[in-house]
Amino acid sequence: MLRSSGVSGPAGSRASDQAFAVSAPAAESAIRALSGSPFPFAHAGRFAAVGVGGAGVGAVLRLRDAAPEGLCFIAVDSSAQVLQQARGRAAGDDSLPPLSTVLLGVGTGGLGTGGDTELAAAAAREAASAILRAVGSAEVVLLAGGLAGGTGGGATPQVARLLRDAGHVVIGFGIMPFGFESAPRQRRAELALGQLRAACDTTLALDNDRLLGLGETDVTLDVALRVADDVIRQTASGLVALAACEGWLRLDLPTAGELLVGGGDACLALGLGRGPQPAGRAMRAALASPLTDMRSLRQARAVLVQVAGDAALGLHDVADAVDILQALLPANCQVTAGVALDPTLGGAAQVMLLGVGLPGPVRLRQPQRKTAGLLQLLPKRLHLDLERGAYSFDPPLRQVG
Repeated sequence: MLRSSGVSGPAGSRASDQAFAVSAPAAESAIRALSGSPFPFAHAGRFAAVGVGGAGVGAVLRLRDAAPEGLCFIAVDSSAQVLQQARGRAAGDDSLPPLSTVLLGVGTGGLGTGGDTELAAAAAREAASAILRAVGSAEVVLLAGGLAGGTGGGATPQVARLLRDAGHVVIGFGIMPFGFESAPRQRRAELALGQLRAACDTTLALDNDRLLGLGETDVTLDVALRVADDVIRQTASGLVALAACEGWLRLDLPTAGELLVGGGDACLALGLGRGPQPAGRAMRAALASPLTDMRSLRQARAVLVQVAGDAALGLHDVADAVDILQALLPANCQVTAGVALDPTLGGAAQVMLLGVGLPGPVRLRQPQRKTAGLLQLLPKRLHLDLERGAYSFDPPLRQVG
């Protein structure tokens, strides 16, 4: 198991009380996940993806559709109809891994919670044995839940606490509502996020308002949600890639685990670079990502950086890219770097940055929008590359919309 007994976070507190505001090691991950390169199913027993509530189940289904090998998939909901629809969708493609479902039926009758988070939390506690059976012996659990809903807001923190107490390393993805949603949903989500951070080893707050910064104003909701879900997919594939120990300068799963367990609040970004010095261009794009506030790296205790490229990736380019990052970091920040091989990048480079030990959760303010054209949030010439799920200063391979 990745977890060691008696792990403590900063100031001697339990690791669960110092959970991240972000996610996991994803560089080679995102690269290989988005390129469709297969990973061995030999690692399948080590990872599980669990979706709680309507938004969480939807995110896990989209993750399953992307087929990052090495995970088992579990849907948890208080609505029998939602789970029936999920099973029907999963049954449509036998080439994908199976989907397990757990109904939070005690007290709900399988009809949902009607926005009652306390009812959802109680139902999750009653379903503890079924949830643990579904997760099985997985060492790392990726847990996604929409925190504004009754089931997601009430049950997701309970499921996280249950899994962590059972010895699993839990990475939580709390999906936050749009700014235009009702005040009660906003308050419910903020309360649930605090509970989720206390229950998980690592937590990423996925603000739906981030989707307003994806690019052109005509981007469809389906495209936006799939790009947002790529954060989860990149995390999942990154962990599997680290378990496979691929790359030149190797970052393995135990190294990442040291950051995941008790790492505190964090931020995550991916960048893509092409042309001369692609690694440096990828680093600059990652640091300019509009989906999170990477300025928070100035207060990071530690940073995990992974640079991926093909066989032509230059040593000096990689070193210069890391220098760009280190110029922004505090003098006492611990930097752990890895270099991974991905022939599918074809001369491009991709950078993943994970900063941990921040003074608080990283939340993105709602972006200011224009009535047409690119969002004001986007720096000039910064594009979203849908083929890689990363930002780049170079023209995208595929346009948004």
